[in-house]
Amino acid sequence: MSCASCVNKIEKTALGIPGVTHAAVALTTQKGRFKFDPEVTGPRDIADAITKLGFNAEPVAASSPRDHLDHSEV
Repeated sequence: MSCASCVNKIEKTALGIPGVTHAAVALTTQKGRFKFDPEVTGPRDIADAITKLGFNAEPVAASSPRDHLDHSEV
């Protein structure tokens, strides 16, 4: 992912998946956050759709909302 167009493409694709209600991808970190109805879709479905676009994607375990901001080693 190298530009804002890539971000837009991923977000638009994710929002086109039934059950996905929110998609936000950060170009600088190359990470995304997605809200979805777990009775309709799941993280693997979202990652698969992104992979089909030609980007690397894999679900990560849920973390606290601020974990991605913490730069300290655990």
